[in-house]
Amino acid sequence: MTIFGQIATLPAEQRVQLFRFAWDLVMSAFGTRQTLYERFFFGDPARFATTFSHRYDREECAQMVRRFLDSEQR
Repeated sequence: MTIFGQIATLPAEQRVQLFRFAWDLVMSAFGTRQTLYERFFFGDPARFATTFSHRYDREECAQMVRRFLDSEQR
């Protein structure tokens, strides 16, 4: 937000350079390729999330839920 607040005080040439740079990062062929690369670098995101969730020890969370449910019954 600090940068966006200061854009109004920049000279026109610098504003154009900044907006072109932002466009290159998010809309150009380079930017979209980079986004796809980062998204799929570790493989399929759904498979990664599933594998990660299966490796996580869920017992502590299950105990918290049990304690909560037990407290509601009282």
